[in-house]
Amino acid sequence: MAIKIFSIDTNYFATQLRLNSIVRILSHINMIKYSIFAALLIIALHSCNSKQGTCILEGELENAKETEYLYLGDIENREDLDSFLIKKGRFEYRFNLENPKQFLLHNSRMKYEARDMKQIWLEPTIVKLTGNAEFLGNLNVTGSKSHEEFSSFRMFIDSIENQIRLLQEEFARSGDPMRHVKTQALIDSLRNANHPNLNEYMRHHRDIFNTIEQNQIQSKIDSINNLVPSLIKAFLEDHLESYVALSILHNECYMNSRHLNKREIETIYKAFSTELKDTEEGKEILDYINLPSVPQIGDFAFDFAQQTPAGELVRLSDFKGSVLLVDFWASNCGPCRAKHKDIRNLYSKYHNQGFDILGVSGDTEKSSWVNAISEDSLTWTNVSDLKGWNNEAFLIYDVKMIPSMLLLNTEGKIIEKSIYWDQVKEQVESFFNSSGI
Repeated sequence: MAIKIFSIDTNYFATQLRLNSIVRILSHINMIKYSIFAALLIIALHSCNSKQGTCILEGELENAKETEYLYLGDIENREDLDSFLIKKGRFEYRFNLENPKQFLLHNSRMKYEARDMKQIWLEPTIVKLTGNAEFLGNLNVTGSKSHEEFSSFRMFIDSIENQIRLLQEEFARSGDPMRHVKTQALIDSLRNANHPNLNEYMRHHRDIFNTIEQNQIQSKIDSINNLVPSLIKAFLEDHLESYVALSILHNECYMNSRHLNKREIETIYKAFSTELKDTEEGKEILDYINLPSVPQIGDFAFDFAQQTPAGELVRLSDFKGSVLLVDFWASNCGPCRAKHKDIRNLYSKYHNQGFDILGVSGDTEKSSWVNAISEDSLTWTNVSDLKGWNNEAFLIYDVKMIPSMLLLNTEGKIIEKSIYWDQVKEQVESFFNSSGI
């Protein structure tokens, strides 16, 4: 593996210094015997060093303070793992690292993305950083093959996102200035006609008031979006032994910005090396692949069981017979908590008529979760397995964004899935103000 070669190169100079001392001691030994002995010793020392896995991060930064610290943080939870000192713009920092891994490099300010932080892939080798200490996001990274792979992938994704953003701006400028008025008039007329499912109708007629130019722009956006999955798949297939590819595929499983379907994810996963499959991320990809198909509107909800703050085990099926809102949220989600006031109002209005709520938290810290329940006055049942985004219910229902909501009828069948509160609220009101859904 390339990683072992990197580890040998990393410790080459230290090995040579140790051997120089041995040369002086063994100078009286027959040259042939010495050469054989030294060669064997080099192999032994290099073998030992290759198992240690050491990353040497070194560099020289312009406009650095006389002394200041930089920090290496975990890219997922933003927790600092270690720090190192820069003196007069120079630094050298060594730490144990067995395999390529992504980090967040940042300064003590950590306020502005371009100035104060940079996503960086490090390996068990010598990695050099150069650039301006006042703009960490623009630092040059050399020596890390993984970072080169990551950078090329990000450039591709960024170019796609920029194209779509520009087209979306053009789409907005090309709209009918009376669109909002016409849309509201249509909604009012459908309500007056007691349309059975207003939200569903509007979802299928979003383009009803588009201009001709907007439809042309939307076709361009759709064409770009349709091309992205095949390009991502091609990148992954070209990097089947890469930890960067492993990370990208893991994100396809667990992050909101998904491009590949489960069948495509499984095909790429099966082609990965055993080394990648045996990692924690590799095992989580397999867990995702083995999940059942995500239930959709019209399907019966899948049951799950999690604990309340008091430790009581509650099942989704316990609420059968009620109209149930399943609220996916977390204590650190501002929009989630902002919606709790509206949810409280709906709960107090319809709870006595058979409306109930089950809050499912994506928290990892129990204290944060419990405090949020108290602060937001959530009087309905709340559960969690404290696994964050890997919460079992989040995975079963493919929750990639919060707040996110499910609405079940009295039989336990899904009648709404949405990230939009108004859609869910309208469905609840429609149920209790009519003969049902």
